[in-house]
Amino acid sequence: MKKFILIFITVVVVGCTNIGFQRARKDFQDEDYQEAIENFDKFINSSKKYPLVLKSKLYRSHSLYALGKQELNKGNFKIAADYFYLANSEQADSLLDDCYYELANHNLQENQFEKSIIYLDFIVQHLKESNLMPQVLYTKLKIQYENFNKPSESYENYVILAKRFPDSESYLKSKKIVNKYMPDFLENVKTTWRNDKYSEPIEKLLIYLKYPADYKKPIKDLIGDVYFSWGENLLQAGKLVKASQKFKTVLEYDSEVENQVDTKLRQICDQYIATGDQLLKNRDIEGALEKYRATFNVIKGYQKAEDKIAQAEQIRENIEKAKELIAQGDQLFSDREYKQALSKYQAAYSLDNSSIIATKIEKAKLWVKMENQPHQFAKEIINNYNNGELVKKINKIARRVQLSYSSSDVRITPWQIMRSPSRNNYEVRYSIFTPQENFLFFWLVKLETQKVIPLNNVTEELMKND
Repeated sequence: MKKFILIFITVVVVGCTNIGFQRARKDFQDEDYQEAIENFDKFINSSKKYPLVLKSKLYRSHSLYALGKQELNKGNFKIAADYFYLANSEQADSLLDDCYYELANHNLQENQFEKSIIYLDFIVQHLKESNLMPQVLYTKLKIQYENFNKPSESYENYVILAKRFPDSESYLKSKKIVNKYMPDFLENVKTTWRNDKYSEPIEKLLIYLKYPADYKKPIKDLIGDVYFSWGENLLQAGKLVKASQKFKTVLEYDSEVENQVDTKLRQICDQYIATGDQLLKNRDIEGALEKYRATFNVIKGYQKAEDKIAQAEQIRENIEKAKELIAQGDQLFSDREYKQALSKYQAAYSLDNSSIIATKIEKAKLWVKMENQPHQFAKEIINNYNNGELVKKINKIARRVQLSYSSSDVRITPWQIMRSPSRNNYEVRYSIFTPQENFLFFWLVKLETQKVIPLNNVTEELMKND
């Protein structure tokens, strides 16, 4: 008996707790949606039975959707939109975009552009899968340009439209809008470019090129112009690698300037060659070759560089041969075979006309003279001393004496050259005798250093005036 009472109480309690849900559901079935919503709200707020609460929320959503459809059919788009928004379901959202789009168009007709944008923005931000999205984006970008004069914001929506709906009619219509302000975009880029800025214009142009409307070729041509100018700037700054990269990039966008680009690339190559020539002149053959070969990164197989490389390789070979001849000449010089050493040095100089070899040649010539014609060489040193002034002074003294005395009273002993005890040193004398005065000039001539040293006072006095 107790068990029966317990079961009866439980059934009664359960039945009581479901009454609110049942009443609300009956209102829904009777299409009394306002009453159903109120009763479902009461049940949701009071019941702790999760399954029924969840069902109540779904019924409530359906009720809101149904009310929204009723208002939509009456043309009450604002009220319908509110119901669909509160319904918060995919089914409701599928009609919510219609409501907002109609509201946007209504406000547009009333010149309420800001309100129209608000409704369109809602669709863009919250109803991303709306079938009306192409029309929404087109309407929005049209308002932004024609009514708000905001071409940049208009273009942002055009980009979205181009990315997502490239095959839509709205996209084709939007291109006509973008065509109106794209020339201004390009002029703004040109203004930035004229201020010696390059990265920023290129960045903008590459975006425009992805979504160019009907301005694809003008955009590509302008990109080519900017890159060409950028290359010119880098070329003037001596940044040859980067300059060549920019000039080559030009052709990716504008093939019609191939000749101009080729001219610039050749200028870059010629600068490499000029630098290489200077290095070669300074005997830095490896450095010169590196510069010549750098041209191949600019123009493959550049003929001028090929010729210069062959020239440098020949010079390097000649230098190596000259080194061998110099080594042979040095050995001969060490063995006092000066004439043979001179021949080796001269042969080396014909291969490598360096100052070092020229010095060796002069030294060898000096020793050839010292060995073969020492007396004549000593006289030559005297004659050339102080650019010949010493000989001129002696001749002047001789003429003065000859005018002052008769020829029988004057005796001249010209240029006596005698070997000194010291090796490669010679004593040179010049004597003038008269009845009243004598001039005895004595010098020591060092053949190796070509130094002239006075050996008496009268000679020293004579040389002081030189």
